Amino acid sequence: MAPHVWGGPVITAAALQIDANVPNFLIQESIGKGDGFFNEIMKEPFVWEEGDFIVSDRPGIGIELDEDKLDSCRGKLSDFRR
Repeated sequence: MAPHVWGGPVITAAALQIDANVPNFLIQESIGKGDGFFNEIMKEPFVWEEGDFIVSDRPGIGIELDEDKLDSCRGKLSDFRR
């Protein structure tokens, strides 16, 4: 199995947990290292070693979002309407 993740840190963390439990897991495809904006909205960034994501042993799916940072990124619907 070689899942492809293109999205935010929540889907990436969930995919890593699935990967760690699938016997025929081969590789986790990803867009980049999940850094930049991902790291800004997570309390602790993803860990990479020698090109591999390291599966977190923290509770749940292994990440905690920074709600204050997320709130600062919130827009209003009127900002997106033409």
